[in-house]
Amino acid sequence: MSAEAIESGGGGGDRHTGWTAIMGAVNTRFAYVALVTLVLETALVLGVFLSGIPDGLKYIITIGSFGLLGLMVFKVMGNQPFSDDRPKEPELTRPIASPSDSEVVELIANQGQEVLFVNEKKRPKLDLWYDQMRPVLHQAAHYSVPMYYLDARLNVIDWNIAFEIVFGDLLQAIRGKHVVEFIARLANHDEVFAHARQFTQDVNDKQAFPYVDLEPIDYQSGEFGLVRSLKVATQLNDIDGTARGWAVALWPRQIDWEAFRPKLHEQINADKMWSIYSASYDRVLLKFPPYKTLIEDVIAVVPQGSLSVVDLGCGTGNVTRALLDRGHRVTAIENNLGMLDQLAEKNFDGKKLKVIKCAMQHLDCIPDNTFDAAVMVNVLYAVDQPLKCLHDIHRMLRTGGILGLSTTHRETSLDTLLKRIEDELKAANELSALAHDWNAVYTVNRTLESTVLRRYTRDDIKDMVQTAGFDIIRENSSTYCDAVMLLHAKKRG
Repeated sequence: MSAEAIESGGGGGDRHTGWTAIMGAVNTRFAYVALVTLVLETALVLGVFLSGIPDGLKYIITIGSFGLLGLMVFKVMGNQPFSDDRPKEPELTRPIASPSDSEVVELIANQGQEVLFVNEKKRPKLDLWYDQMRPVLHQAAHYSVPMYYLDARLNVIDWNIAFEIVFGDLLQAIRGKHVVEFIARLANHDEVFAHARQFTQDVNDKQAFPYVDLEPIDYQSGEFGLVRSLKVATQLNDIDGTARGWAVALWPRQIDWEAFRPKLHEQINADKMWSIYSASYDRVLLKFPPYKTLIEDVIAVVPQGSLSVVDLGCGTGNVTRALLDRGHRVTAIENNLGMLDQLAEKNFDGKKLKVIKCAMQHLDCIPDNTFDAAVMVNVLYAVDQPLKCLHDIHRMLRTGGILGLSTTHRETSLDTLLKRIEDELKAANELSALAHDWNAVYTVNRTLESTVLRRYTRDDIKDMVQTAGFDIIRENSSTYCDAVMLLHAKKRG
């Protein structure tokens, strides 16, 4: 007898092991019924043929019993919840809690006693959503799945951070264009165009747009591979019910998450840093006289009169205010939601102010020869493509247009500046009251100092300004507590 046979129940092995193996193989409804039938039939045949019943009657009883047994087995198969032949799901390592399983829910919840705020028993007020959440809900879509926004005529107006990461190569080609420009660049453009034609037919037939539209969207990304999404387009309506546009969310079904996730985290974190900073920025810096002096020095290059001036990276609108106070017509360009919220709270004269949400690397949407002057106060150091940005500014300016800018540089140190701000707050007896804001200003500036603040030398910056087509007409190599350089320039040609 082989070792395998001994292990499976023969010879001196465990006599129950063979039966265990047999029962372990009974893992489907068919196998179970087959085993039961075999055992019962064997017992019945032995019982009948070992009895003294006449042979003819033995056969009749046997056949009839088999038929009755078959009916009983069929009945059992139909009513009992035996497993089928599909592969079994993996067993769960913990019970699944349902709303009625209060003890299980409590047991699981108790495992999270060290989670932040979990031991606070105070429930939120019922009106908290309206009072505190509603005013900030517009931020949610900016930090959500890839989304883009269409106006009522289906032109691409804007997008969120995740969309910019995935579709970054397309943005300059599709902004302000009809959505067909986006569709044409999709991997499944034929299917999407077919859907668009049917959508158009339905709108024409019903003389109304649907409230929502769903379809698959595929895009071949050079960085993230084939990105497959479910498009969920939803109408955006004003308080009167008028359709103002569409919010189009792309729910990812396939993407290179290992490449996408860290980039998403990095960019959202950076954007939130600027948003949080915006709230403290004004409360601290508007009390700091050198800041106001810097603004006046930068915009001094703009001639008097009602000129068309673009404030690039306008932030919370302090430079915009100074330009408006001088009587200029201002286009303020900013991409950060927190900064734009602070700007909106200032309620500037809408007749002389136009606000555009746009990043400095996407100024292609601004037409040529639009402005008489451009200003950038402490912005250029944070731009990832500064030379392209300067070329766009040159293109946007009319003949003889003026540029005023201040920016940090390779030799920048914030020690003197931050110490001076702190001293000013102490002298005004406001350091304690503004402690939270001062800490935010200090922390963000130190973070910038260790990352992007010193990317370019003074000569790098001057070379980029001149390469972009400007002649430098004034230079101050060190101002604002030795933190930045200042340049005035004029469009060449």
